[in-house]
Amino acid sequence: MNQAKALVLVSFLGVVGCTDSINSITREYRNANNEAIDTLMMITDDRSAERYKARVYTRLVFRYKDIDARLEIVRNNRTKKEFVVEVFQSDGFHLYLSELQVNRQRLSLETTRLRGVLAQYMKEERDRLDAAGEFDTPVNLSEKPGEHLHKFLVLESNLNQIRDQLATPKLLEMTSNFADWKIEGYQELLNKFQERRKALQPPDLVLIN
Repeated sequence: MNQAKALVLVSFLGVVGCTDSINSITREYRNANNEAIDTLMMITDDRSAERYKARVYTRLVFRYKDIDARLEIVRNNRTKKEFVVEVFQSDGFHLYLSELQVNRQRLSLETTRLRGVLAQYMKEERDRLDAAGEFDTPVNLSEKPGEHLHKFLVLESNLNQIRDQLATPKLLEMTSNFADWKIEGYQELLNKFQERRKALQPPDLVLIN
């Protein structure tokens, strides 16, 4: 019975993978990345940090794992050359690369802003302790205003998910292996891709070589 269920699941995943393409996969990555950073923009205090962590960030890791798995299915359903051609000629992939650059900047700005909000909570707690004569007591936001934001930014790995997706996403790891696949006509495909990339937006990093 378990083997039968496993075969049904594999068949189902294969069917799902057939409906996906690099365009649809990159759209899913872009949507997840943008939602993650848009959520940061809506965090303005401790209460909103707690609320949006529960609504978005606790599920984000599973969302990325699902997209990664679907990308693997797309890769396995193509020959190496078919996959390279589809990636290099995909409008969605070019848009995905452009948004990666923009979202790296957005993430940096929002993280800096939120650390400023957290610093204000820490200052208020320091002032409270000093007013109570507890000058040697270190600031501890546990069970104090600011504790949820402190957990979100410092104690837990909530932001690591989006950082990893912007810095070392699975799709770019795959493209970094293209040159080693030794497919026929690869250099010509790469040259055309790079020409179009420069025309769309000169990259600040060499993403594929």
